Amino acid sequence: SREASEKTKKFRKKRKKLLTKFVECDIEKWTNIEKIATGPFYTVGLREDGTVIAAGLNSCGQCNTNDWKDVKDIYVRGNITVGLRYDGKVLVAGRNSYRFEDAKKWNDIKDVKIVNERIIGITNEGKVNYIGNKEKLAEWIIEKLPVKKGTILDLFCGGCSVSYALKKHGFSVISNDVLYSNYVIAKA
Repeated sequence: SREASEKTKKFRKKRKKLLTKFVECDIEKWTNIEKIATGPFYTVGLREDGTVIAAGLNSCGQCNTNDWKDVKDIYVRGNITVGLRYDGKVLVAGRNSYRFEDAKKWNDIKDVKIVNERIIGITNEGKVNYIGNKEKLAEWIIEKLPVKKGTILDLFCGGCSVSYALKKHGFSVISNDVLYSNYVIAKA
């Protein structure tokens, strides 16, 4: 109908105006860019001098990279931006669910990946650092355990994904975490 067609046109115009407001803007003036990474409605650029610039929607602080220096690589996923410096330190901006900010404490990192709700860092010695939700890894973790029954200590239980999966497999679980909210989840 004509009325529906007019409503559709108005909706599309309003949507275009809203999206234009949040689109990755002002990147046409960027210079000396070595690498680009994009997230939902924002763009991050790594300059040849190791500084990082970002533009667009900054709803979680994911564009707060102006003071980053000596960066050799950038990574973006969702509303989080991660930078890897030449000295092996990790920089993080954006959503801090799962304590992503803790990645700033990592040292000697040679590579970083952001996968779903996880930040994974590989050290120069080949060790793996991990922050994030372990729900999708819980079954794999249980499969690798040297025991198939008994009591398990989940020392850093976080959101309790592994503790819960262990309980489903018949283990008795002692859960621990520094955050009180995780204690409450573990007791449930």
